[in-house]
Amino acid sequence: FRSGTGTRYSNTAVVQATYQLTRRSSLTASGSYGILHYVDPGNTDTDSAFASLGYNYQLSRKDTIGLFYEFTSYHFPGNPQAYGSQIVSAAYSRKITGRLALSVYGGPQFTSVRVPVGTTSSTVSAYASAVLNYSLEKGGISGYFVHGLSGGSGVLAGSILDQVGFSGNRRLSRLWTATANIGYAHNSTVINSAGAADNPSYGS
Repeated sequence: FRSGTGTRYSNTAVVQATYQLTRRSSLTASGSYGILHYVDPGNTDTDSAFASLGYNYQLSRKDTIGLFYEFTSYHFPGNPQAYGSQIVSAAYSRKITGRLALSVYGGPQFTSVRVPVGTTSSTVSAYASAVLNYSLEKGGISGYFVHGLSGGSGVLAGSILDQVGFSGNRRLSRLWTATANIGYAHNSTVINSAGAADNPSYGS
């Protein structure tokens, strides 16, 4: 198992806005741009851009549903390959208890490829994610799962990602918070090469 190795630098800028339509409904728009670049050769640099627009409706005090459209692009400096992805997903959130909340998302993911793999220049796959949050007096813990297109984490020029992880945070003082994270990710090629004996994949 491996991921991109050596000295790297990364940065992500994110903006998000929510507009309240009525007492129960709202619109949410967000966008981000990120880079993952490596100093050592043998790794794959990634530039990514993301934009989304979603509609939320509160069914009850505990239940909320939504519909989201998301667009993501991945470019790899020095590599002609690039991906553009569009997702239309339904969402459901529930406050299970006063401290425990669950959110799930799912829908089709349409991916276009700049450089065709064999004769394939586009593909349709499934997108799914889930987040479980538990609030504590001075922090919280959460677990998550996601399946969908990713940048490849420095090893592949784009990948289909299956990732599960857990995190916890605790407020130590007015200025300091401690956070711990652990997770596992499996990455495989976006489009398998026809007739290839071994389409690359990796875990980290």
